[in-house]
Amino acid sequence: MTVDAENTRGRLLIADDEATFLLSTAEWLRRNGFLVHTARDAFEALALMESNTYDVLISDIVMPGNEDLALVHQASRLDASLLVILVTAYPALPTAIGAIHLPVAAYLVKPVPFPEFLETVHRVVRDAQVRRVLGASQERLETWNRRLQGVHAKASSGAPGGNRNAAVDVLRLAVNNLAGTLNDMETLLDLVQVPPDGERVCTIVNCPRMNRCRRVIGECVDALEKTKTAFKSRDLANVNVKLKRLMNE
Repeated sequence: MTVDAENTRGRLLIADDEATFLLSTAEWLRRNGFLVHTARDAFEALALMESNTYDVLISDIVMPGNEDLALVHQASRLDASLLVILVTAYPALPTAIGAIHLPVAAYLVKPVPFPEFLETVHRVVRDAQVRRVLGASQERLETWNRRLQGVHAKASSGAPGGNRNAAVDVLRLAVNNLAGTLNDMETLLDLVQVPPDGERVCTIVNCPRMNRCRRVIGECVDALEKTKTAFKSRDLANVNVKLKRLMNE
């Protein structure tokens, strides 16, 4: 069974051998719109990760199968985009140091106040989703580059019509890549436009990064306006509207 993230705030896996914390936290997060699976130890958690995709793993430290943070090590190998929130009643310096080089986004000590816990989960889920989209974009670009190299090799072979066929292949690759990139842009806009805690991407007056972002977004809007008659697409129109709204903000 795979996790269906539709109409949810995020996909969570909670691993904890303390039944009270596990079940109450899972139910509370479900009521706040998250899709949650639970595991009573590291072995159950890894079995669930084999057949599901999650944004965040919320893991106890002292539980069966998690010696020396073994669960976190294995989870990061299964899914490079996954982020981890460690929750423990027994904080210790060695585990805190051991988490430094792992995808641990937060280290919380039980009992955790619910408002603080919810704020942390929102933040880490958003970061994990952005991380996943960026990873997919990088993979797409790398695939595109490999295919372009193949097209170039075909064109250089001297076969009849090779250059013309190569040009058609390049155009096809470009269109497919553009569609995927626009979809990534729309997803990222949804993730960063209005964070759950109400924070903006940047609140510093005359922030250099914000100025660069505005310039790039403005260029995207201009390009979409110039090509809207050539590419009559509802998806492109929606992206254009979101970009303009972001510029106005």
